[in-house]
Amino acid sequence: MKLKTKIVATLGPASSSLETISQLVEAGAKIFRLNFSHGDYPFHSSLIQNVRLAGEKLGVDVCILQDLQGLKIRLGKLKEGRVFLNAGDSVTLFEGDYSEAPADMGLPVMMPNFVEWVEPGDLLILRDGQVKLEVAGKAAKRKMTARVVWGGEVVSHTGIKVMGGRELPPIFPEKDRRDLEFGLAHGIDIVALSFVRSPADLLLVRSYLEKHATPRFLIAKIEKKEALENLQEILKEADGVMIARGDLGLEIPLSRLPLVQKQVIQEARMLGKPVITATQMMESMIYNPQPTRAEAADAANAILDGTDALMLSAETAVGKYPVEAVKVLASVAEEVEKLLEEEWKTGAGFPPYQRNPASRDTLAHRIPFTDSVTDAISRSAVDIGMQLGAKAIVAPTSSGYTARMISRFRAPLLIGACSPHLAVRRFLSLCWGVSPFPIPDTESTDETISSSILSLQKGGLISEGDLLVITAGVPSGIAGTTNLLKVHFLADILARGISVGSGWISGTIGQEFALLNSLPSQLDSRFTCVLVREKGSDILKRAKAMNLMGIFALREFQPLNPGVEVTLNLDTGLVYRGKLPRPTRL
Repeated sequence: MKLKTKIVATLGPASSSLETISQLVEAGAKIFRLNFSHGDYPFHSSLIQNVRLAGEKLGVDVCILQDLQGLKIRLGKLKEGRVFLNAGDSVTLFEGDYSEAPADMGLPVMMPNFVEWVEPGDLLILRDGQVKLEVAGKAAKRKMTARVVWGGEVVSHTGIKVMGGRELPPIFPEKDRRDLEFGLAHGIDIVALSFVRSPADLLLVRSYLEKHATPRFLIAKIEKKEALENLQEILKEADGVMIARGDLGLEIPLSRLPLVQKQVIQEARMLGKPVITATQMMESMIYNPQPTRAEAADAANAILDGTDALMLSAETAVGKYPVEAVKVLASVAEEVEKLLEEEWKTGAGFPPYQRNPASRDTLAHRIPFTDSVTDAISRSAVDIGMQLGAKAIVAPTSSGYTARMISRFRAPLLIGACSPHLAVRRFLSLCWGVSPFPIPDTESTDETISSSILSLQKGGLISEGDLLVITAGVPSGIAGTTNLLKVHFLADILARGISVGSGWISGTIGQEFALLNSLPSQLDSRFTCVLVREKGSDILKRAKAMNLMGIFALREFQPLNPGVEVTLNLDTGLVYRGKLPRPTRL
């Protein structure tokens, strides 16, 4: 079963080798995250090189996601690398690093104007809430004191979350600029921005990306309370979102987090924006070869919520079992998708947010209708595909938009997104149920459709005898012009004529089927059907009178000869090459 849910694997010391990355691809990961909060440029360069080599080796278009640190406040480098803070103690914090200050100054904080920004009474949260400090006062310029509320060990570069303080203006930190420049020079595909608060944060990065010729797609990480307040505006500006549950769980009550996850997934899905659910997905597999039951259920529920992708962080970056973690996640996704496919077809037992969005009476229309042509085409493609039992929806695309619009319905149909643009194909590898394939630039819609079908056949997604629903645009190759919908049975038509009888019959000419130039006076009993070339206005009447079943008055497009295997569609009068299975509902 080809996974429709996508798996994002974070790379790190535990998964840096070409061999391990290749195993991760084979296990089901097609998107690889590079976390630029850690590691130096030579290390990230080696990761990028190994990802590309693994893709070439396995013949897979893998996608690289560069995760920028964003405006995250961190401790600097501690003198001994770590320090234990006791509850009730007073501690000094200063702006800078130990490389530029005496060791007895206290805890260094790597953020300009940090002391000016915070206020007495603000809480400083470290280690995801395990250690808490309360700001007592400002001791001097670039220096302040705090009281340890919850004690514990902290290490160099520990992140700090400030509860309180003034709202910061949109900032594109210098480190992010340098990291992004490096990433673009090394061919990354998607950029994820941390700690997004409003569309203004994204616009700073977007304007930088637009200076480069190759399009790079921008993901907004939802991990701030302000991001939830501005979610609709962020979704309009971003190409997709990541629900970063670790930091988000410090911003809002934990009791709200599961419901917020569902809300963000639904809002993103309505707009056709891919959404990644991240953080602690299989956390226990950092040390153990199997996850907890709760972790498996968490992953399954995220898929039921409608997420496009699930992300592994430390599990694959530093864990003992990176490949096993991907395999487990893939096995959970496979089981859930089997259930979704069965219930999608029957319509039974579905929660309202997962029912068939193409049907008005089952969704209460959570994905609202719009007056967009692409919206109508994408809905109709899903509806027709399910009604006729199609194998796949073939979606040639220049920008990826049509494929994303089809993906949001989460139908159990393969979506073959064919594009001449490598960047678009790699981004679409993040979208639920979408399989990207390359096609050349073409000048006509017919050429685009033909090359798309050929590409999907070569890739093994479709084969002869499959019923396809095809979307396309006229004129060809221009983004936003999807305006055509076609139902296509994938088979060579050898002949067409007037049929008598009904059904779908396969056989061999000269064995099961008789090929005749004219109606016989009597038919050999070993033949089940006849193919007759003779034409005439009375041919049908005479055939019925003789109780013959077959296709008459043949117009041959390719020669019919004894020994050729064919399939007769007696409902349409078509003769196909080969013995083909009947489409489910044709």
